[in-house]
Amino acid sequence: METEIAIALAIAVALIAGAVISQLKRPQDTLVAASEEALNEKVERYRDAIKRGTLCERCLAANPGGSRYCGDCGKTL
Repeated sequence: METEIAIALAIAVALIAGAVISQLKRPQDTLVAASEEALNEKVERYRDAIKRGTLCERCLAANPGGSRYCGDCGKTL
């Protein structure tokens, strides 16, 4: 019975180690590119809000064009 438990634990540890190692080997370039893309989208959203006058003065949320009220805090734009 103890041998079966030891084997089961060894298998579980091997599976967890495999999962951790695969995450560590994941290409970091993919993560950086995704972060840069998300950042560029956010910058573009704020540029658009500034141009349209829909950047909230109270909470600095970038609201879509045509917004009359801030979607985050409710302040009149």
